[in-house]
Amino acid sequence: SHVNTDFDALACMMAAKKLYPDAVVAVTDKLAVAVKQFLAIYRDKLDLVPSHQVDWSRVRELILVDVASLAKIGEAANRLSRENLRITVFDHHPRQADNVIADEETIEPVGAAVTLLIERIRERSLPMTPFEATLFGLGLYSDTGYFSHSTTTPRDLRAAAFLMEHGMNLEIIRRFSQEVLYGQQQGILNSLLMNAADF
Repeated sequence: SHVNTDFDALACMMAAKKLYPDAVVAVTDKLAVAVKQFLAIYRDKLDLVPSHQVDWSRVRELILVDVASLAKIGEAANRLSRENLRITVFDHHPRQADNVIADEETIEPVGAAVTLLIERIRERSLPMTPFEATLFGLGLYSDTGYFSHSTTTPRDLRAAAFLMEHGMNLEIIRRFSQEVLYGQQQGILNSLLMNAADF
C-alpha cells in the first residue's frame, strides 16, 4: 500500500492476504502514528514483512491496496521489474493520471478501501476472527470518520454490520481511531481556537 500507512491501508493489506493467502504483506517503515502504536502491541498477530526485506526484482505479482499509483508506494516501485509483472488494484480514490495500468482492478467510490475487500471476503464466505474484524473495522471507521464523511456509502455501513457479526471490538477501535494531536499541533490548535473570530 501507500507510504505513511494508515489504518485503511493496513486493514486492506491484511484483508488482501485473506483473499490471496500465498501473498506476502510488505509494510513500509513510514507509518501513521496511530498505526505505529497499534503495531507496537499487536504486530505479533500479523504476518508482516518489512518492505526493505523483500527482493522486489523477483516479484511477479503485485497487489496494490488503497492506492493505484506505483509512485505512492515508496522505494519498492524503483526496484520492481515491470517485465511480466501482474498487477491487481483495490482502491477507492478517484482515478488519477499516474494510476498504474492493472491487469485486474477494483476502483470504486466507497468511504474506505477495505470495504471493497470485505465485500469479497463475504462473497467467498471466508472465515474471520474477531481480531481481523476489529482491524478491518479500524480501517473502515478511520477512513469514513466514524461514517460522518460525505464519501461514506451504504456499502461501508453494510461492511461494518458484517464485521460486527464477526466480533469486531468497538473498544479497540475507539482507542486507536481517535485523532491525537501532538506537541506543536496541539499548540497551533489552541492558538487557532483562542484567536478564532465569530462567524
